[in-house]
Amino acid sequence: MPIGGDISHNKCDKCNSSLVFNEFGDGSSDESQLEEVCEECATCETCDGLGLLLSNNKDNIDEIQRCDECQIFTSDSDAQTIVFNWYKKKQTEEV
Repeated sequence: MPIGGDISHNKCDKCNSSLVFNEFGDGSSDESQLEEVCEECATCETCDGLGLLLSNNKDNIDEIQRCDECQIFTSDSDAQTIVFNWYKKKQTEEV
């Protein structure tokens, strides 16, 4: 699954492929972040490379959680923030 973005000069520690820059956040504010990711290693069978899943918490309430298999995000909160910012940006674009 291609992620896209500009190619970095750094190489992946696992497969030695070139890394690409992937932007996280809404893209229009200082809260956006660039992260270097490997397109070759990014495809996780559990989450299809998204780094997050729709799951449920201990109270059986649906919530966005990070994928513990690939650990693209450092926490559930980080994964939730990315989804929230993406949704907020989509709503702004539709207006």
